[in-house]
Amino acid sequence: MITVFHGSIIKVDKPLVSLGRPNLDFGQGFYITDIQKQAERWAIRMGRRKLTDPVLNIYHFDIETVNRDFHCLEFCIINQKIIDEYLHFVESTNI
Repeated sequence: MITVFHGSIIKVDKPLVSLGRPNLDFGQGFYITDIQKQAERWAIRMGRRKLTDPVLNIYHFDIETVNRDFHCLEFCIINQKIIDEYLHFVESTNI
């Protein structure tokens, strides 16, 4: 089981890709993180922009089911530096 977070200005009971905006860094999708503080900061930023309260959405996933049933991208951060695999992906993505 893994716990992940989504910072927003709305409560999202079930993550839906269709809720995402189309022109994001890696395209339309539902962006989550396992770093709670990161999601909290994003929710606060969005709340200030839209003049509304931030919302921290929390989800618990069976990671084996997620990897089997969904198309996911996963990146590792080591000592706060993004690893080469992530940089290669970003450099080669034409979105």
